[in-house]
Parts: sequence; structure tokens; C-alpha cells
Amino acid sequence: MLKDITVLTQYVFDQILNSKEEINSKKHLYDTYRTLQKLINDIDLVANHYLVLDFQEEFLQGSSFGKPIDKWRYFLNEDLEKLNINAIEYLQKLNNIAFKDADCFNGSFLSQRFNFKSYYGFVRDNYSVGLIEPCSSDMIIVNLDIQRNDPEKRFNISKFQRISLETYESKVKLQKHLLEQKGILTKYFKCIKNYMLNRYNLEDLL
Repeated sequence: MLKDITVLTQYVFDQILNSKEEINSKKHLYDTYRTLQKLINDIDLVANHYLVLDFQEEFLQGSSFGKPIDKWRYFLNEDLEKLNINAIEYLQKLNNIAFKDADCFNGSFLSQRFNFKSYYGFVRDNYSVGLIEPCSSDMIIVNLDIQRNDPEKRFNISKFQRISLETYESKVKLQKHLLEQKGILTKYFKCIKNYMLNRYNLEDLL
């Protein structure tokens, strides 16, 4: 979960941070940075709000949702849906970052890995960080297959995953994974912030 986002973030931002070339849009990089900030906050919410419960908690008992797992599923899915909205926005913004004067469809950093149109359509219509299935504790994820990186081919770039969250230990394991991804994204968030502070002024971003 979210591994595709961290890998692609590293891929794009490392190229920016390790080059002296100008990027195509300072404002667009700033907008991507702000969306990344929202994404990091949403990851924290998913990891620390309703995910890690053992269903013995008092606030889960006797609710109008039914069984404790039903209330857990409802509120965790709310958090996941919020995360998914910002994940989709972030991935689309990330797809537009390129070096200055690069071709829109073939010059963005991510177009070196994915067909631009295939990526755009999949992220817009089918991408999902994960949702808990009805009447279940399984999470269904539809993310980007980061192992497939030939932009000349229009093959299916999605990867389907099913994660069981039936046990408390499985929830703790997922929480740990989410916090690890948050840590990676926070590192790049700070790096891009410093990059912009050292190169841009307020007029560049307006």
C-alpha cells in the first residue's frame, strides 16, 4: 500500500534534486509540494485513527452500525477515501513535472516509465489506495505496477492486491508500513521545500 507513490516520488524528486536544470513550472512544483503535504497528513490519519483496533474498544460497542467490525470498517473507509482523493491528485500533479522546454507528453519524468495517456486515465478512473470490502476485513488495493516501465507499450499498468486485516497483528503490520511510507514522503517533502526556498521567490509562485 502506497509503495508505488513513494517509489515514484523518489524517482521524480531525485531527478530534480540532483540536476541543475530548470523545471517546466515553478508553480506546478509548489502545487505538487502542497498536495504532498495533504497526502502525508492523510496517511497519518489512516495509520493512527481507526486502523489498529482489536474490536474490544468501548466506543465500538452497541453502535448503530451493528457489530464493532462494521463501525471500524465504516470509519476506516472514510479515512481511506479521503486519502485516495489526495493520492490521485498528487499522482496527476507528479505526472506533469518535467525539465524546462520538455515535450508535454514525452518529456515528463513519469513518461519515461509509463505511457502518459494510459497513466492519466488509470489514475483518474481506477486508482485506489485501498478500501475494506463490504462484510469483510480484507482491503482491496488497485495501484500502479511500478515494475512495468516501458512507456512505448500500452499494457495494463495496474496492480491488484488483497490484504487481510482480520488479526490485530495484521493491522499493526500495515500501520508500521504506512508510517514507513510517510517517513519517506516526509523526507522528500522537506527536501523539495529547501529546494524551492533556495531558488524561488514569492513572485515565482503567483
